[in-house]
Amino acid sequence: MTKYCYNNNHKRNREERFLLLTKGFTLIELLAVIAIIAILASIVLVSFRRFAPTYKLGQEAGRIVQDLRLAQQKTVTEQITHLVLFDQDGNRYFLIRLMPDPGLPGEYISEILKTEILDADIQIQELQDLEEPEIRFTTVGGAADAGKIVLANRYDETKTIDVRPAGFISY
Repeated sequence: MTKYCYNNNHKRNREERFLLLTKGFTLIELLAVIAIIAILASIVLVSFRRFAPTYKLGQEAGRIVQDLRLAQQKTVTEQITHLVLFDQDGNRYFLIRLMPDPGLPGEYISEILKTEILDADIQIQELQDLEEPEIRFTTVGGAADAGKIVLANRYDETKTIDVRPAGFISY
């Protein structure tokens, strides 16, 4: 009696060879992936261009709020009046310290501590409820000149910074 031994090696070898041959990508698959990535990148780029001015507007408003709070803190800690003066024509603002002039009672010596120019795409559109284009703080932290600063970008989107008499600053 002859025994036959069935061996699956030939079947396994064929499967291994097939897997080895199918491990790579074809040129068409690579081109399809590159095309999809290019389409997605162009969509993101268009969205970013539209979103960038809004982002800049928020950044500039945040920077002004930060400098207003700095003026407020310096006024309280130094017990010397500080103010933020806005120049709409120059699209900039100044952080100024007003020190009493020892030689002339009632007069002040102004010292510019910081000058900030706004981004070219952002404009100071309006200063509401302010007699002078400045926000001045008292030595207890309140705003002597309360009002609103309205910033605008090229898409006419606005951001309003609100300074309350009690010294609360928000945007």
